[in-house]
Amino acid sequence: MSKKSIDFFISAQDVVLEELQLIGKIHPNLYYKSLCMQISNSTLQLEQYDHAYPILQYNKQESIKVLDKNSNQEREFIPVLISQPHPKQKKDKPSGIILEDYSYLQVKEILLYDVDTKDLYNFEYSYHYGVWDYDNKIETYYFRYDREIIKRNPPRKKVNHFHAVLDEPHYNCNFINLEFVLKFLEDNWESSRKSLYFINAI
Repeated sequence: MSKKSIDFFISAQDVVLEELQLIGKIHPNLYYKSLCMQISNSTLQLEQYDHAYPILQYNKQESIKVLDKNSNQEREFIPVLISQPHPKQKKDKPSGIILEDYSYLQVKEILLYDVDTKDLYNFEYSYHYGVWDYDNKIETYYFRYDREIIKRNPPRKKVNHFHAVLDEPHYNCNFINLEFVLKFLEDNWESSRKSLYFINAI
C-alpha cells in the first residue's frame, strides 16, 4: 500500500445511499489485496508505470457521517481510494498499469466502508485503457468504463456508462469491476502481436 497519502475528498453531501453498490462484508485492506492479486494473477504481463508506487495505491480519508432518510439515523463511512495513478494525475499519459505493448490501464475505485455493518460499497470507479503514440505523444485509442456519482448528469449520462474513442456519447452499461476489465483484455489479447488483436486494424 502507498505509504504517502495523497489527498482526495468525499463529503457526506456527495453520497446518495440508494446509489451505492454493495461489494460485500470485506475490509478495505483485504479488498485492496484482492485487486492486487487479480493483477498479479492475470495472464497479461502487467507492471506499474511509476515504480515509486505499488501496483495500486491505497489512501483513506477521515470518516464521514451520512443521514439515512429511511431510518433517520446517521451512518458512518470511511472513504477509501484505490487507484493507479492518483486521479489528479490521470491526464499525465501514459500512466497507470502498463501492458506488454506499452498500452496502459488507469484504475480508480472510490469505496465507502460502513463502520457499523462492516459492509463495503463502491461509490465510483473508472477503468481507462489507452494506446499511446510515443512518437507523436498522443493517445490514439481508448475505452473507459465509468461510474460517476458526483458528476452525474441524467438523463444524458447514466451513473454507469462507457466511452469508446470519444468522450461523447456516454453509452449505458451495467455495473462492472476490475476483474471484468482484465478478463476482457485477456480474451482479446493476441500473444503473437503482443497487443489487443484489433489495435493494428485501427
